[in-house]
Amino acid sequence: MQSGAGYRVRPVLPTDMDGLYALGLELFPSWLRISRTLASNPQTFSAALWRNVIVQQVVVDAGDHFCGLLALHDPDLLAGTAWADYVQRPDLDDDFLPVVREAAAGVERLARQEWNLRRLYHEAPEYAPSVLVASGGWEHLYSVPADLYSQGTYWDRHIYVSELPPAPASP
Repeated sequence: MQSGAGYRVRPVLPTDMDGLYALGLELFPSWLRISRTLASNPQTFSAALWRNVIVQQVVVDAGDHFCGLLALHDPDLLAGTAWADYVQRPDLDDDFLPVVREAAAGVERLARQEWNLRRLYHEAPEYAPSVLVASGGWEHLYSVPADLYSQGTYWDRHIYVSELPPAPASP
C-alpha cells in the first residue's frame, strides 16, 4: 500500500527488529503491549512483539526507514474483536496523522476481509496520548482509574473502540 509523502506500509521484516527494539526502549513504558512483558533483551522483545498477533505492519519512509508499527493482537474471532496497537517514532508530529490514518484503514480492511472482525479496541495510558486515536475513527469507551504505575504515579488507562463497517458480501 502506498501512502502520502513517500511513506508506505509493509509487513515487518527480520531486519526491522533492531529498530523496533530501540523504539521499545525509547517508548517504555508508554508502549503498553510491550512494557507489560518487561522485554528487557532483544530475544524477549521479539517474542513479545509477535505474541497473539494476527497482523503487524510497519510504516516506512522513502528510504525504508522505520516510522511506525501497527498491529492487531489478541483477537476473539467468535466475538469479531481484536486489539489494535500503534507506536511511532517520537520525532514525528501531527503532520504524520494522515499517514497513520491511511495505514490503519488498510489494516482495518484486512481485519474485516480476513477475520470478519467488527470491532477493534485500543488502550492508551493517560501520560501518553494515543496517536492512533488522534488519527480519527475511535471513540472513548471507558477509563480505568489509577490502573497503571509509571514515573512514581498511578495513571488512568483509557480504552477506545472503533466499529468496523461490515465486509462487502462475496458474489
